[in-house]
Amino acid sequence: MSSSARLFCFGERLGIYLTVQSSCFSAAAVVILLFYAFIRWWKRRGSQSEDTDVSASILFLNLMLADLLQAIGNMPSFQWMRDREVTEGTLCTAQAIIKQIGINGVALSSLRTVTPLALKCVIAFIWVFIGLVVGIPNAVRRNEPTYYGNTGYWCWIKTGLATQLLSEYVWVWASAVIMAILYGTMSRLIWRLRGSVGGGEVGSRAQAYQQLL
Repeated sequence: MSSSARLFCFGERLGIYLTVQSSCFSAAAVVILLFYAFIRWWKRRGSQSEDTDVSASILFLNLMLADLLQAIGNMPSFQWMRDREVTEGTLCTAQAIIKQIGINGVALSSLRTVTPLALKCVIAFIWVFIGLVVGIPNAVRRNEPTYYGNTGYWCWIKTGLATQLLSEYVWVWASAVIMAILYGTMSRLIWRLRGSVGGGEVGSRAQAYQQLL
């Protein structure tokens, strides 16, 4: 079902194409990183060494998964570019849901990098929380055919600003503000600690980091 009041002009289609292209590059980069992580894991199999890198971190894998979902969520826009309009239906709904899961996943997973909480518990909470944020509004509004639909150049939540805020915007912006505050605080603390520890510059940085942790 077509839901656009007019067809996209060349400039709009070019803009959509560039966003899809960026998403494809992002997805390719994530796949390469995940393949690298798999190779590293394969080489470590059966090894007694505890020497691991960030590719073995569940947080890294979780963040890559969320970023991959976010990238995949933008790819259906290629169809809207070809058709010169957004068409509501199964593909449109799928795009809206995948984008919502991916964006919330990236925001909340990024926030975990600056919070000293139990890793596995936080990762589990993130996905349970996302499931509730996506699932509850869908269950409440399941009889409303316009909950997900055309929002201009892609598909997302159409039903009211309050629903959009509670389903995504609040968590994304809250994560951004909290990370800005925490990273700023840590940077200032590291800078101050560097002046209070002895040794050379390299040694002082290492000691400052250890004290911060």
